Amino acid sequence: MRRHGQDLETNKLPGYMETFNFYLDTKVTAWYRTPFEIEADTLEEAKLKAIEFVKSGETSYISWEQIDDTVETMSVKDNDGESTEELYCTDDVNMIWDNTETNIMVVYNNVESKNVFEGNESQFIDFMRKIVIENEDYDFSIIGLSDAIEYLENYCSNLEINGTE
Repeated sequence: MRRHGQDLETNKLPGYMETFNFYLDTKVTAWYRTPFEIEADTLEEAKLKAIEFVKSGETSYISWEQIDDTVETMSVKDNDGESTEELYCTDDVNMIWDNTETNIMVVYNNVESKNVFEGNESQFIDFMRKIVIENEDYDFSIIGLSDAIEYLENYCSNLEINGTE
């Protein structure tokens, strides 16, 4: 039975949009802690045995735990030019986007005379959010790229965007 206004080809009522599901795979770095015990007569002997134990690779068989607040998104540069973000649609098995297509932004610290950030626009936004938090500037929120650039230009006199690579 067809409802009034229902499209015959798609079987949809006007004004109703379909929902599509996506997922983003992100490559990150993180620190993990592997606790273990060493038996020895002295602390110095235990330290030497611990070093030998770690060098032998035996820790790979021990459970580990992720250290809080150590997960960081990898940059394309740190990943040898390979993507670190890949976008997929659950209705399609193929990747539909990766961040190797985007320009790499570079932030230069003119006090320290070095680059302090290299990454894509999304990573730059996250980088600037961290700076806002570090500066305890809770009245400023960074929602997108223009907010991140505005904050850098107006409140970070020691930083400048060198453009893109």
